[in-house]
Amino acid sequence: MSPVSAIPKTLLITGASSGIGEACARWSAARGWRVLATARQPSDLGSLARVQGIQIHDLDVTQEASVAALQPWIQAVAPEGLGGLVNNAGIAVPGPLEILNSDELQHQLEVNVLGVHRVTQALLPALRQGQGKVINISSMAGRVAGPMLGAYHASKWALEGMTEAWRRETLAQGVDFVLVEPGAIQSRIWDKGPPTSDTSLGDHPESAQYRSLVPWMMRQVQLAKNRALPAEAVARVVHHSLISSKPKARILVGKDAKLAVRLARYLPTRWLDRQIAKSIRRGS
Repeated sequence: MSPVSAIPKTLLITGASSGIGEACARWSAARGWRVLATARQPSDLGSLARVQGIQIHDLDVTQEASVAALQPWIQAVAPEGLGGLVNNAGIAVPGPLEILNSDELQHQLEVNVLGVHRVTQALLPALRQGQGKVINISSMAGRVAGPMLGAYHASKWALEGMTEAWRRETLAQGVDFVLVEPGAIQSRIWDKGPPTSDTSLGDHPESAQYRSLVPWMMRQVQLAKNRALPAEAVARVVHHSLISSKPKARILVGKDAKLAVRLARYLPTRWLDRQIAKSIRRGS
């Protein structure tokens, strides 16, 4: 008799249409995992549907009904439970905090925080069954904050705190939680990034107060694009965390992320404030 093949572990990924999510899907599928790739628009997953070991499904992390629809699909595809969940779906809502309205801030948190909570909460029974890991894709923005992305920073700082708490709540349940904190990564996010013109500040009565931030932000975006790592750099870290018996709880990816966090940790906060202010005045 031929030996019985081991059942492949199953990994579900949110926001898999491009960038980090797509790279994670391809990387893990190539290494024998059954990958369930999801995105808000199934048409965006067309290229993944043709990859061996990958199945696709629509998912809007902001909608309870859409998340609930995952459960029967997972039960049918992976009755043994999930070996992993990568919460990658996310957005960045740019702009000065004074100018952002409450609906914009709520949308930012709805996707990046409540969406993660919604999906993880629904899939924890399957993760417990499969003794799986939850990999939450955060950012160095969850450790270090700067101008014009306050809403995004708020969402990532909230995600980091929620992940830490959830890991400690499930220590005895066989489920582990890992935070992956990339720096600049090649992604479509650069096409939807921070404001790069005065008109993007809108007609808020205080918009003039922030005009000097626009050229500075344009420069920061260009510098980030120039140093951005390929998404596969994150996919490698995610996969290693999934297969490791004792993964690190927090993993910075990229020299820029490691340097920024180190500077924030060891240099006085007010000194850093002054350096940012000088940089903004120079527009560099």
